[in-house]
Amino acid sequence: MEGPNTNNLFYASGWIYEIAKGIFLTIAIILVMVAILGTIYVVDGVSMDTSLKDRQYVLVEKLSYLTGDPHRGDIVVLRFPGDPDKKKYIKRIIGMPGDTLEIKNGQVYINNSQINEFYLAPDVRTLPDQKIVVLADEYFVIGDNRDNSNDSRIWGTCPKNQLIGRAWIIFLPTRDFTVIPEVEYNL
Repeated sequence: MEGPNTNNLFYASGWIYEIAKGIFLTIAIILVMVAILGTIYVVDGVSMDTSLKDRQYVLVEKLSYLTGDPHRGDIVVLRFPGDPDKKKYIKRIIGMPGDTLEIKNGQVYINNSQINEFYLAPDVRTLPDQKIVVLADEYFVIGDNRDNSNDSRIWGTCPKNQLIGRAWIIFLPTRDFTVIPEVEYNL
């Protein structure tokens, strides 16, 4: 009676090791990429209606904010530093560092120029009237559904280090799949 063929066992265990190593490396690379490049955010609430709906899943791209600055009109996921629960929010950047932002008569003005917020529902008015100068490395963020949004009108501006990333793609539900368009204000 012959014993097991040790050459075949050695070959099989080496093959299994290589597959396990490949799977481990793939998972590690994916985790690093997600940590650096992006994350997933589930919209919780109606503060971004009509641009984003409650319970939509959004892919959030983080790399551009690690290597550069946010842009006016970006929809961003952020942490508000005054929130003890450190909950994540999703809002639109409309005020940039150095801007004088004024809300008056339901309209938003940046450096004395009214901005065209075509993405808002027709009956939306921005309240309350206020004027603010956005400091260096801070941003004025606001929900598109102004009557149902806690944002910079209440909290004040958001420091850059609290921005997690830019909302890039709506991917669930699949019927809503779309790349979130960039916004230009022509200021």
